[in-house]
Amino acid sequence: MEKLKPLAEVLAPDPRQRGFVRYDSNLRAFKPRTLNDFYSSIEDIELNPGTPEAVQSLFNTAKNLFIYSWFVYGFAPISDFMAYSALERALRERSEREGLNVRRKGLGQMLKMVIERNWIQDDGIRHHRRIETRRRDIVKEWEKMGIAVQPTLSTGPHDYCAILQKSFSDLRNSLAHGQGMIYPPNSLTLELCADLINQLFPA
Repeated sequence: MEKLKPLAEVLAPDPRQRGFVRYDSNLRAFKPRTLNDFYSSIEDIELNPGTPEAVQSLFNTAKNLFIYSWFVYGFAPISDFMAYSALERALRERSEREGLNVRRKGLGQMLKMVIERNWIQDDGIRHHRRIETRRRDIVKEWEKMGIAVQPTLSTGPHDYCAILQKSFSDLRNSLAHGQGMIYPPNSLTLELCADLINQLFPA
């Protein structure tokens, strides 16, 4: 159960952060994570300059919550919720600019709509590109060993987007309805939401 931190411990890292390490390639060793690691992991996750201010404010709130989850572990899912909220606001703003009525549509419905309208694609998502690159590298490694492998690569421009449409809707609703999920802070949700928002409001 989450508790109010004593005043004297407000600026102390949440003890649960001690359970995580990062690999330092220079030292070739694992090191405890630091607040600097937290900050640097999201510092470069930015929205395009033309993104509406309301969306940017929600997204920056999500980033700040992520950073402060170093001190309060329970802020991590709230950071994700704010990132989903920024994405939802971005979907509404773009749809309204296009003259579409989305007043009664939720996050999942709007994501489905923009996929159908080709406003977002898998290639615009960094995580998807990393996955596909890794899959190809694995196939090459197996082929060097004389093993024929049929790669399971994406076949359409929206396969990964469709996965996000379903998972984001479910995760956002779980958080919105008070299902107490506590999990380790991870910058992936921020990156994914940023990549989708930036496709809605390209530079």
